[in-house]
Amino acid sequence: MENVLGDLDGKTDVLRFVVGFLCFRDWQSLSSCSRSLANSDLRRFVLSEGVLRVPPPPLAKGLNCSLEKLPTASYYADTFLPYMKPTLLNCITTIKVPRTGMHLLNLLRGLPALRSLQFWDYPYWTPTDNEPEPDEYVINVAAVLQLLPKLEELNVSDADITLSELQHVPSNEILSRKWYLRILDLGETDVIHLAPLAMLPHLQSLSVRRTNVATLSVLEALPELQVLDVSETRVVDFSALKTLSRLETLDISKNWITTDLNVLQHLTALRSLKATNIGASDSLELKLKCPELEILHLQNTRLTDLEFATNLPNLTYLDIRWTHVGNRQPLAALISLEQLLLDTRERGAPADDTLEIPVLEPPVNYEWLGHLHKLKKLRMYKHNYQDDISDIVQEDVEERGTTVVSTRGHTIPMEHRVPSSFLKCVSRQGEVRSLELPPLTNYAPLILLSSTLHHLRLQQWCAEDLAQIVALGEMPALTRLSMSLPPTAQVMDLLPLEGFIQLTQLELLDVLFEDLSPLGALVNLKKLVLSLPDRKKRQIARRHKDHQTSFECLLQLTELEELSLAGRVDFKDAALLSGMHKMRRLWLNATKVEDATPLASLTRLEMLDLGLTPLTTLEGIPKLLELQSIWIPQAVDCKVLRDLTNFPRVHSIWHPDDYNCLWTDHKF
Repeated sequence: MENVLGDLDGKTDVLRFVVGFLCFRDWQSLSSCSRSLANSDLRRFVLSEGVLRVPPPPLAKGLNCSLEKLPTASYYADTFLPYMKPTLLNCITTIKVPRTGMHLLNLLRGLPALRSLQFWDYPYWTPTDNEPEPDEYVINVAAVLQLLPKLEELNVSDADITLSELQHVPSNEILSRKWYLRILDLGETDVIHLAPLAMLPHLQSLSVRRTNVATLSVLEALPELQVLDVSETRVVDFSALKTLSRLETLDISKNWITTDLNVLQHLTALRSLKATNIGASDSLELKLKCPELEILHLQNTRLTDLEFATNLPNLTYLDIRWTHVGNRQPLAALISLEQLLLDTRERGAPADDTLEIPVLEPPVNYEWLGHLHKLKKLRMYKHNYQDDISDIVQEDVEERGTTVVSTRGHTIPMEHRVPSSFLKCVSRQGEVRSLELPPLTNYAPLILLSSTLHHLRLQQWCAEDLAQIVALGEMPALTRLSMSLPPTAQVMDLLPLEGFIQLTQLELLDVLFEDLSPLGALVNLKKLVLSLPDRKKRQIARRHKDHQTSFECLLQLTELEELSLAGRVDFKDAALLSGMHKMRRLWLNATKVEDATPLASLTRLEMLDLGLTPLTTLEGIPKLLELQSIWIPQAVDCKVLRDLTNFPRVHSIWHPDDYNCLWTDHKF
């Protein structure tokens, strides 16, 4: 079992990891509930050989107590570590400690296999009125490494840190003790100067994302770097990158560039490059000489030329949305490309010739798509999508009235649609399984992909779009359909959905006042998402309570295994779900469900989310033998869920703020 226990931290139940490792299917006598009891020989064995999470000790009363007066160190030394068997110490490779836990580092020296250390927020202090917030504890990186010289990974992101002490550590001490640190995460910290990192020449991964770092000159002293994240910094000159011949992963997103990026041509080992949302006064040109590059993100930049693509034979992922690229013919050289994201300025012509014809972009040549024989996922976007949608979508609810205006005749004008010619150019030798599309002028070319197309996502749609797709005839491979509506009260006609009888997955986000009855015809559905993630939609629902959606169609969907009604402030009656005997995962968070009794019939439930609901009790659910995880409001008494007989597999009882009652004993 050595080195298999994983993380020992404040948010992990390690017994769950042990059970997962043992691949145990029958949890009747091996539940993490009431874990202080050993009811079987196997349970006693696991409890004697495994490491259970030890919760942080209570903070000393009073905020003015000094760090030295906190009982943390003695608490762990007296109640935990003495009872750990020596063989068990070899299993712990990763530990997360509270930021207040600098005392603990001396204790951690006794863990010979410790390789990774992360500091995390201490969640058990809640300020009361008139109480000042405690001072942030500063983490001394040099002190950590001196105490734990064999540490390979250190994560101090989003904390107050100090690096300057590294420069005062004698170099002979570093050499004699053989510091092993290879991964350092300084993201979202207050670090400004990286010069002290020159004392760590063997670093292989460094993150300074979202910091005020302005210069990268220290990189000359870090020749072994393989991963570097300098996104959202104050760096404007990236010339120091040229020394990193081993660099494989680089993120320079959300920075302002004052010089060209020709330095990237020196990074011949790159496998992943992310350069999104780059600000520059001039157009962006790339020169890449990294034949092993596999992933490339360039969206939202002033990129104008794709000639670099001819030297990337192993590229599998490319995102060039919202760039200034004109000629895309070089993409034909990407023989290994599997995922492509791009946009188009093309628009259809108005149907009425008497109307003023807008100035249209010249036709775009998509013949290069025919060379991408390994393409599996294509996502096409409309350029200036938000401008288009604001022209054709309006809120149709009378704010002072009580009626909702149905817009079943709503259509998307032709000038706001995209020509579908690019679909005719997609390679027939490949297997395009996933398409994401803007509204098209004509959906007929979809039939060319009908034998392989598994997932279709529509970015903007109306009943006409659905009707056209249904009219194409049988599409046997299409089993998943994803759509969402904009944050308005516009009502769409869902009747064409009745024709998608073969669907097994449907994601229909932000539908509010629509008639959902056509969904009852989709009897093969195994997964249905009807969530309201948009807060504006929820506000509209609250303002117009007299026009709530009917969910009667759910009575017919008895094959469902996953259902999400998250955020549906218009859903209250859980009895509609009582016949879904195959249900395994159910999201009812942020709904108005007040009585969970009907859910007792869902005997196959493995995951249930009832968080942020008005529930006050779970007494109506006496038994769920398959349930593993559940989210409930904080006020709900969770004692019933600790019954080993009726809930033998439960390993997580979550309340808001990530409190797992199995290790907090319902104390916050």
